[in-house]
Amino acid sequence: MCLMDFGKVPFTSLAKIDFRLPEDAPVGFLPQKQVRVDLPNIYLGCPVWANKTWVGTYYPSQAKEKNYLEYYARQFNTIELNTTHYRIPEIGTVRRWREQVSASHNFKFAPKLPQEISHQLLPLGKEQALAQRFYDHIRELGAHLGYCFLQLPPDFALIKFIG
Repeated sequence: MCLMDFGKVPFTSLAKIDFRLPEDAPVGFLPQKQVRVDLPNIYLGCPVWANKTWVGTYYPSQAKEKNYLEYYARQFNTIELNTTHYRIPEIGTVRRWREQVSASHNFKFAPKLPQEISHQLLPLGKEQALAQRFYDHIRELGAHLGYCFLQLPPDFALIKFIG
């Protein structure tokens, strides 16, 4: 009896596989007009790249933690940058992130604005200064900067927010 693990490919073989879909073949006997539709960019990712359980599956078995983001960017094309919700990263850190995904040209980071802005009522001047600091740091992602988003608190009330 032979057991097969359908769909599973050794990590070392992934670079040799052509994942492109074939051009649509004509259907039926009559010639058909081909209509090309521009599809939206689809981004697929996770909220973390530092997942040790992926070593040996998504990441090579010899992967070091400092290289997880580089391997992640080979598998996915975006990341929910959850860490920025809790603190604004140093510029050097942001630059390292950008360098680690530079081989993946379409990769986009989707950073969350800091919770100090979304979850606390800060004086307007402090909120603006914090948002500017966030922008100054996160723009170092360059072409890899995707959409930034604001996660609202569970007790969010529109009146309180725009108040």
